[in-house]
Amino acid sequence: MRELPEAELVAGRGIKGDRYFLDQGTYSFIAEAGRQLTMISAEGAQAALAAKGIKVEPLGKLRRNVHLLGISCSELLDLRGLLVEVGPECRVFVHRNNVPCAYNEAKNGRGLMDAIWNEAGVNCEIIRGGIIRPGDKVHGVAGSYDPKRCEDGGKGDTFYLRPKLRTVAQVKAGKLGLAALHERLLQTDPGGVARVQAAYATVGLSFFPREGSQFRKSPAHMQRGSLALLATALLTIIMGAMLAFFLRTSPPQ
Repeated sequence: MRELPEAELVAGRGIKGDRYFLDQGTYSFIAEAGRQLTMISAEGAQAALAAKGIKVEPLGKLRRNVHLLGISCSELLDLRGLLVEVGPECRVFVHRNNVPCAYNEAKNGRGLMDAIWNEAGVNCEIIRGGIIRPGDKVHGVAGSYDPKRCEDGGKGDTFYLRPKLRTVAQVKAGKLGLAALHERLLQTDPGGVARVQAAYATVGLSFFPREGSQFRKSPAHMQRGSLALLATALLTIIMGAMLAFFLRTSPPQ
């Protein structure tokens, strides 16, 4: 990984040079505009992890692009359905909350998914590109709320339900859906299938249901169980698996 003083956001694409910009991300095979940029409340995520005794250092290991300071996790989720200015040039639309995945938990520590289920950030579409730098401000655009514009690639309500709260029927339906997706993608995007399977294999998991697997609930550890924003700060870009920005937020304009 390497740190940079700035990065370029490209409308409709992503962060220039990033793996998702190049259609080489782990989940690039899923057609979803919100995968162009991710943002997370750095302080909120750190507090949620600390409360569960989980250490993720640096926080960039969570694989979120933009780390915001001066905004709580709930305030960040309130940005869903809004246009958001990022620095003086860029504008993004916040589509959905970005729940943590089993791959992320396997990389960073048991219990992570439940610890930051609502604190893992949001997914955004880049509407207007440009350069973002250290000290840039982030603010919601007043009057831009448009929930009908939000799209998540057809994930459904169960996707946003904590794994420990899902019923056996919901888990079974999810696995059947993944199996059907697997069959379609083998015909349309075999490279994407190979990429996500290879990533999950590094932590001993499989993204798609293994042949002959049983429909069981998640492991026991997964079963237990407007904008008041501030001003400027620092920004660091880490190129490689992800890019991380550290910014502060300002009130909507």
